[in-house]
Amino acid sequence: MPSSQGLPVVSGQQCIAALEKIGYSRVRQRGSLVRLTCEGRPPVTVPLHRELDRDTLRAILRVADVAVPEFILLIDWTGGRRTREKVKRSLSSQAPAVLVVRPQLHRVAVGIENP
Repeated sequence: MPSSQGLPVVSGQQCIAALEKIGYSRVRQRGSLVRLTCEGRPPVTVPLHRELDRDTLRAILRVADVAVPEFILLIDWTGGRRTREKVKRSLSSQAPAVLVVRPQLHRVAVGIENP
């Protein structure tokens, strides 16, 4: 069984907001399920739960072709224990990393450098 360690606990709404930052947009909603599409990527369905199961989140990220560190940087951390700076520090202390930007999606590059 694959490890879900490193995945944040987020709501469906937070997941949708992060995916919208990389080009996904809502096309329809039926009950608590929201369908998102993005040009050049497969469509994903996100449940509007208060807390997404980690395996559900991992499946959404796999379909959307989004790495966990990239997803963490896309989330708006407002309040709580973890802040964007803490996440960046923890990622940069583990290993030097640079998030890959897919030029066809016109996304902004995010780099993480070791001090």
